[in-house]
Amino acid sequence: MRGKRRALLAGPFPTREEAEAWVAKAHAAAKQTDPWTHFDTPGVFRVPASVSAPGRLNAELGLPADAPHFVSPPIAVHGVAWRVLVVTEFRKRTIAYEFRRKTTTAWLPQRQWPGYDLSGTYFGLPRQAVKTLSAKHGADIDTALAEP
Repeated sequence: MRGKRRALLAGPFPTREEAEAWVAKAHAAAKQTDPWTHFDTPGVFRVPASVSAPGRLNAELGLPADAPHFVSPPIAVHGVAWRVLVVTEFRKRTIAYEFRRKTTTAWLPQRQWPGYDLSGTYFGLPRQAVKTLSAKHGADIDTALAEP
């Protein structure tokens, strides 16, 4: 933050904890591109739902250059956290799932799930995760899929 101005350097992230984990890295990267960043106050702020632009330094930091259109809060199924996203793939909005084990902090794409099967009913993912996320966030998912 510089005065009352804010800039989205990284993200957006679905949780405050994830955003806070990237503050120091994003601030360090910003210092290399703008020497005045040294005087800025690094921090986290809530991004309005209407903002779907990715952080300015996402590509430099190894984060997705395209922000997801929707990210659900995580749910736990058998000790594994799951969330559903609406992302753009091949110029089309689609549903994707991510998971995180207790021993890691990084979210992994559905393709890295050991039972992943693109031709299966639930893509080889835990049925409870897919059904619960769809039931809880179906309206939000539909809205994000329908937006241009």
